[in-house]
Amino acid sequence: TTGSLVATLKTYDADIVCVQESVGLAHLLGEALPTHTRILSAAKPPPARSKPAAAKPPAGAAPKLRLRETDSTVLFRTSAFALLGEGEAPLGSGRTLAWARLAPHAVGPGDPPTLLVGSLHLLHPDEPVEYESGRSPRVGQTRALLRVVRELGGGRAEPVLLMGDFNDPHLPRWHLRAAGYVDAFTALGVTPEPTFPAHPLATWDIMYPHVVLDFAMARRMRPLAAQVLRAAPGGEPPSDHWPLIAAWAPLAPDATPPPLMASYDPATLLLPPAYRSCGGARY
Repeated sequence: TTGSLVATLKTYDADIVCVQESVGLAHLLGEALPTHTRILSAAKPPPARSKPAAAKPPAGAAPKLRLRETDSTVLFRTSAFALLGEGEAPLGSGRTLAWARLAPHAVGPGDPPTLLVGSLHLLHPDEPVEYESGRSPRVGQTRALLRVVRELGGGRAEPVLLMGDFNDPHLPRWHLRAAGYVDAFTALGVTPEPTFPAHPLATWDIMYPHVVLDFAMARRMRPLAAQVLRAAPGGEPPSDHWPLIAAWAPLAPDATPPPLMASYDPATLLLPPAYRSCGGARY
């Protein structure tokens, strides 16, 4: 509910917040976090195109849900960061990345001077494109995400923090892991609790088991703590997904990532062979 959303944001008061499906919530976000600056990214449905009529789906199949207008939001504490750049970039199928390059006001000895933050919402698995093709568009969206981050520059020493609703517990995370990113829970050796569905707001429990769909993943950063917030301050979940929170510390540009932050970068430990199937060598 909106009251629970405001209560959750006020209670945890994170320095950086990423929100998905935030259409129409600008005033609530401003009320909850008046000390933060907002970066919005509007995603519009792809243009309609003619195509042959699809065969009738079998009984019990998931309904075909059309992509609605949605957006992703990055919020950051103005007293903690200066905004160096911001924008949006297409990821395919009408989804976009909202990004902001931030400069911390307080920088310790050896700390990197900038941080790239991205908020994303990958395509829902019940979209017609996936139902009809049998292929996950989130793989292509994740590859587009990695290309965008690379094109934004900053170098491989710049910390990158990506947060959002991946709508997939496996494939996007595998591709990001192969490119040198790690999710907060894995790096801490902790099994995350499911983030979806959040009762009583979610009504998808018949179609979906309890799964982890939301992630905080980073490159050149070390997680200190992570938790799925299943006790909502407002008494009800703030959305149909449970929010998660993580604390991170940047790695110095010349620091060697710990083994759990492995990638195909020759400067770090290689991932186990099982991860090679996701094509990490291409990144």
